[in-house]
Amino acid sequence: MSEKYSEVMQLGRHSDVVLLRETASDRLVVRRIVGDGQAEIYGRLKDMAGQYIPAIYSIADTGNGQYEILEEYIEGKTLE
Repeated sequence: MSEKYSEVMQLGRHSDVVLLRETASDRLVVRRIVGDGQAEIYGRLKDMAGQYIPAIYSIADTGNGQYEILEEYIEGKTLE
């Protein structure tokens, strides 16, 4: 994680989903670490815009078969 973000808290039970705060704008974003298959799905979602789909800000290859996804944080209750 770069100095551009500071970690706020872990989301849910998965250590690979973390809430971050963007230092410059104070905006909250969600960081997920996913495998190849899920990264492909997020790539498709990135090109979609919609009221019910969180915006995907970036998809970065971490170099070890995993990808870092930065997406819009939407406050509220989970579907779970």
